[in-house]
Amino acid sequence: YIKMQIENFELNKPYMLPQSDNTDKNTAFYTDNGITYLTKFIDYTGKITVTRLDLQNQIISGTFEFKAVNNNGKVVVITDGRFDKKFDLRKTSANKVFIQAGLKFSSKILAIN
Repeated sequence: YIKMQIENFELNKPYMLPQSDNTDKNTAFYTDNGITYLTKFIDYTGKITVTRLDLQNQIISGTFEFKAVNNNGKVVVITDGRFDKKFDLRKTSANKVFIQAGLKFSSKILAIN
């Protein structure tokens, strides 16, 4: 799954995964047979671009790619990722919009080594 926290969001703008060494912000995770791979700042990164954000119908769409690593140093490269998902929308007390979408997506696994 992909987790994003973006201030001053812009449609069609690529956002880095992760944006810093703080993995509580923008991070991509990939799990295969119970083994989790995740993006880490510097060497294992990626990007996500939201191409559609329909607040009325609560649909979010976009593309992504990333390179992630597991605890044993194995690397997975995900390319040509795409998502179209209905989401839950709520406003926080600071008048910010919170979008939660369990993104199930299609992608191509380029390599696991």
